[in-house]
Amino acid sequence: MKQNVTVNHVGEKVFLTKAFAKKASVFGSTEYGELVRLRQECPNYEFVIREITKNSKKKTYSRLTYKKMREYIFQVYGKDSAALREYEQILKLSKTQSGCYAYVRKWFLGAFPNYDVTPEWNDVTDDEAISSSAQAEERVA
Repeated sequence: MKQNVTVNHVGEKVFLTKAFAKKASVFGSTEYGELVRLRQECPNYEFVIREITKNSKKKTYSRLTYKKMREYIFQVYGKDSAALREYEQILKLSKTQSGCYAYVRKWFLGAFPNYDVTPEWNDVTDDEAISSSAQAEERVA
């Protein structure tokens, strides 16, 4: 059961969830009655809507799609690479799983853990950048 209201008697605060506060704003609802009762029992307390703490260090992969995974493998390893064939095989196997996308994403992040790391170009000279881009074009062609 979800706890909608938390009372802190030491700090004299009542914490409400956002959903509870929205339901309590409707006159005559059960949440409204509960809020009125709380105000009567705790007249000097401050009523605060509880904020969810978010982990700023958590990595999210909301824009990582099947298409972007395939493009990454194609650009880095080429169209006839073993990695691309393995990706296609994992994609087929994922159809038997309950979480198709999660299965493929887990494999992809395990196989390519640094796919989202951008290279530092400050340490590379112009000649090195030109030669490495030419080598990459030859590999793709």
